[in-house]
Amino acid sequence: MWLFGYASLIWNPDFEYEERVIGYVKGYSRKFWVKSIVQRGTPEKPGRAAVLLEEPEATTWGVAYRIENETAIEHLASREVNPKRETVRFYPRDEREPFDVQAYWVARRTEEFLTLGKYSFDEDPAKTAEFIVSSVGPKGLKNIEYFSKLNEFLKSIEIEDPHMSELERHVNSYTQTS
Repeated sequence: MWLFGYASLIWNPDFEYEERVIGYVKGYSRKFWVKSIVQRGTPEKPGRAAVLLEEPEATTWGVAYRIENETAIEHLASREVNPKRETVRFYPRDEREPFDVQAYWVARRTEEFLTLGKYSFDEDPAKTAEFIVSSVGPKGLKNIEYFSKLNEFLKSIEIEDPHMSELERHVNSYTQTS
């Protein structure tokens, strides 16, 4: 099985994998719109985690992992707090052919997703950044670290992600004034 990492799976692959490939998926954007109350926030002050949002013209860079260990797959379902996966097409940065990968936290702008309460669809980036800077999960996980590590990865592979860049500008304005 191939798994697509587009957020913490990029910088924190706490599972065994046979191969790691940098590349992207088409038709999806990465948005910090999942209200995180388990790991990087609380019900009173939910942090923000990434979701892969279906958007026809978008491209999202990340990492594909080839996993053959059943224990790793079970661990991921638990870690992602969502056993549901979807198949998306992955385009490697190197010259190999595209292939299918599984991805967690895939969303569409449907009435069902808009009313779930787990998402902050179309949230103002300044508000999102405020949550990112100030939210901490019950185990002490800081939302800003999650965001910063993902942003560092994208910069290391020289990728410009418009949503991340806008959030970074707002995050920086909050951290420079505090």
